[in-house]
Amino acid sequence: MKSKTVVFHPIIAALVEAEKIVGPNRLWQAKNYDQECFLSYFETCRDEIAEIDEIESIASWSYEEVMQFLTERGFGDMKLSPFDSDHFGIASVLNILLKWRKPGGRIPIITPEGGSFDGVKIGDVGVSFFTSSSHDNVIARLVTKSKDVVFLTMLSGLEGNDDPFSILDAIYSIRATMTPCFGYSGVHFPMVDLDQDVDVDWLSKMKTEMDNGEYAMIGQALQKTRFKMNNIGAKVESAFAASVYASCCVSPVEPPPPLIINKPFLAWVERDGLQMPLFSGHIHEDCWKDPGDFGDSGCYIEK
Repeated sequence: MKSKTVVFHPIIAALVEAEKIVGPNRLWQAKNYDQECFLSYFETCRDEIAEIDEIESIASWSYEEVMQFLTERGFGDMKLSPFDSDHFGIASVLNILLKWRKPGGRIPIITPEGGSFDGVKIGDVGVSFFTSSSHDNVIARLVTKSKDVVFLTMLSGLEGNDDPFSILDAIYSIRATMTPCFGYSGVHFPMVDLDQDVDVDWLSKMKTEMDNGEYAMIGQALQKTRFKMNNIGAKVESAFAASVYASCCVSPVEPPPPLIINKPFLAWVERDGLQMPLFSGHIHEDCWKDPGDFGDSGCYIEK
């Protein structure tokens, strides 16, 4: 199975940025069930975009300007097809760097089948644990030096049904009934180096009425997401770009055992004040590997 990710905030930010051209507070019309599901998140989260400092967006009639925007932010390999004068382009980039409260150590993660992967061990500093009545596995909550927190929990039951909305549904279901639990001295989890072209073709042909009564409709839609996680912290990068047709034109002697995450797992990043996770993913073994040094190029500011 391949890992799947859900990062809707750049898509929402790009659609909000499009309002500089199509007019403010547009109501988008769904053409399929996935768009209908997405628009419920769009309406809930659109006003949160201004609170996320790590998102940058552009809307422009110039193809070259949109591509330059993506290239300057490390996403030059996202290639929209050139669009003509009756289209404009939109793009948005999210870039977040997180650091654990205390760096962890390195440890191999051994799967039930005997596979060995680069992993991390983090003690009880900045880590707490939860159970949920809607979920069979323990959830680890890792606090970062910023105001964001990372949740990790094993989940293998989405195989064949891990579309974006199923992943979000699983997370919301878990979050609704989380209660603290004890008995773990820390958490072990795989390092992650994920670089994924996300299928967002389902956004095609979603449209909205412009101020002049004409319609604007999504044409091309591309998204690329990168998620890296090691013993120092985690980094989320995601870019979205689209063309829009505009018809106008414990005990120290015997410590309790660590929670060992050695099966496909859910990971999500939350921020106070935001209703939807900044990043969500169902992470499989295809990207369990050391991401190397991903540096301080994100928007994290140590306080």
